[in-house]
Amino acid sequence: KKNPDSEDQEATGRLNVQAIKGPLSEINTEAKRLDAKLSKILRNNHALISVSSEPTIIHADSLRSCSELSIPVTGSGGTSISQIAELYGLPIIGAQGSVASTTHTKARGWAMGLAREWGMTYDPKHNDQDGSCVDSTSEVGVGQETTPLPSLKSILEAALPSFLFVCIVLRFFGGSAGDNRSSLIAEIEYSLRYFVPGTTCSILAATSRQSSSTSQSSQDQSTILLSSALAGILVSASASQLNDNSNEGGSALAGLIAGASIPLALATVSNLCVKYHMTATMTNIICGGGVGIMVGMIMHLSSAAYILSICTGWVRCIIRFRRITTPETNGRLIANVFVYLQKMWYDFASRPSMSKFVYAQDLQLNEFLPIPRGLGFGFGCIFVYGSKIGWYHSIFLPLIMLEMDSSTGQNAASLLGAIDECTLVMVCAGICAGNLLLPHRIGGSTSLSWQALKTNILCGDFIEACYPSMEKSRLINVAAYLAAGISTEVIVRQRLLSSAYIPLPLSILISSDRWGMIVASSFAFGISFVGTIMENTIGSITKKSDDKGKE
Repeated sequence: KKNPDSEDQEATGRLNVQAIKGPLSEINTEAKRLDAKLSKILRNNHALISVSSEPTIIHADSLRSCSELSIPVTGSGGTSISQIAELYGLPIIGAQGSVASTTHTKARGWAMGLAREWGMTYDPKHNDQDGSCVDSTSEVGVGQETTPLPSLKSILEAALPSFLFVCIVLRFFGGSAGDNRSSLIAEIEYSLRYFVPGTTCSILAATSRQSSSTSQSSQDQSTILLSSALAGILVSASASQLNDNSNEGGSALAGLIAGASIPLALATVSNLCVKYHMTATMTNIICGGGVGIMVGMIMHLSSAAYILSICTGWVRCIIRFRRITTPETNGRLIANVFVYLQKMWYDFASRPSMSKFVYAQDLQLNEFLPIPRGLGFGFGCIFVYGSKIGWYHSIFLPLIMLEMDSSTGQNAASLLGAIDECTLVMVCAGICAGNLLLPHRIGGSTSLSWQALKTNILCGDFIEACYPSMEKSRLINVAAYLAAGISTEVIVRQRLLSSAYIPLPLSILISSDRWGMIVASSFAFGISFVGTIMENTIGSITKKSDDKGKE
């Protein structure tokens, strides 16, 4: 429902609305009507913050008003930001990207970008300490709907920063068990390899599930943090039993299960303490210490953490076309099935009539399985297509993090991460570089291309910026898929490991084969760049011919 004082609010440059419920079509109609009013208010503003807006229909009026005054735009939602810059020629400022970010980090990035645009100074410490935050939990009432429980992909995305930095450290300082290193370095590597991923996932799973279900006091927050940390450490230690080179495992899945179990266990134990009149101090001791230990010990004694570690190793082996070995204890039956299937494939690929369709050197290696020629090209195309329809966050990114979990040395990075860097980041960078060198529209805004090129090269993110160009031009679209396919074929052929979300030089530096990563990145960037230049050249010639015809 519209606020009854909306007319007065328009006059003063404000438009407040109340929450409404109904079919999506009715919500969109109301949003479109309010956007028409908002377009008048925006004429008196100096910037626009877009949060996953819909630029083509619902918010078209307000964006046209901004376009007339060339108001700078910042915000989140890579696809909508790209469409805003493409359709309305508005300058894009501030940090982009939303993976593994919070509302706080997003807001600080927007504020910093706006301050720089206006020639002002932004002091984040003053903003953090102003004490203006409002406790939103006080507004939650009995019987209100709660936020849906967080999904696996959202928890893994939140853990991405710790996984990346552990990967970088283990790439340069990790090694095999036979290396001559000090015991301190070996212990640090062991802790980073096993304890950090599992404990991080446990804490994130517990706090995410708890914050989405009920409002908690600060004391409850500290209790759940302590319990989830203890459970994460215990299950990580249990998962690290699988620490030989032939059966590499991981602790992330065990940490996720342990953390997700903590809120339920805390609620049950807390209710029992109240029922039996335990003091507050004793309740806190039991919940904060006992629950975490209990969950961790249950997963250890039941071998759940160990089995999940084995599953992580299997996922990594399947992604990298490595042989799966049969564990001595748990999982023998399932592992035997995988081993039998792998033997069938190896025997089939070893036939003289089939050997020319696989990479020959793989047939000489006992550790790896032969990879069919062309598989990388097809998977590169799938990666590009999947990123457009939502597969990246739901499938690709969780698999990347599971592949990175507890790896070390030259294996610390991810094969899927290298594919991510080339097929999405470098392809987008090539298209944006082409649009910068030869804009497809005379006098058009190049702020999106420049912002995206910087962000992709220096941060490994903001791949959505190339989508408008790919959708508009069949040639650019074909060039993008061709670049992704050829670069991925190189990655799969060389079994390259790397990661996105970091600067390109660092992505090459942590790769298992740096020259191979340079070649793959060059193919991805170069082919998409040339395709964009060709399309924009053809478009420029066609436009000049049309203009002469009109004269």
